[in-house]
Amino acid sequence: MLGKKTMMFVDGQNLFYGAKQFDENLDIDFVSLADELTDGRDLIRSYYFDSFVPEKRDDKEGFYKFLETNGYRVIAEPSANGTKDTSRKVQTSGWQPN
Repeated sequence: MLGKKTMMFVDGQNLFYGAKQFDENLDIDFVSLADELTDGRDLIRSYYFDSFVPEKRDDKEGFYKFLETNGYRVIAEPSANGTKDTSRKVQTSGWQPN
């Protein structure tokens, strides 16, 4: 019998700001998050979607590298209007699954 396979898609902006509304000091352990959400399943791939203010992308590079090192595929696009606007849709980012 084949195991249950799954893929994980994380909306970085919504996760981050939602967590901060819950608890301002909350730190998210992204390795444990993937393990908990896929418990008992074969995780094929994890995607982390994010937007960034174009002139501040360097501020997130270390975080993106951490995610990539821990099995996430990062899809990061500049925000639509140069602010923290999270309204940009995944389908407009040009992302295509491999």
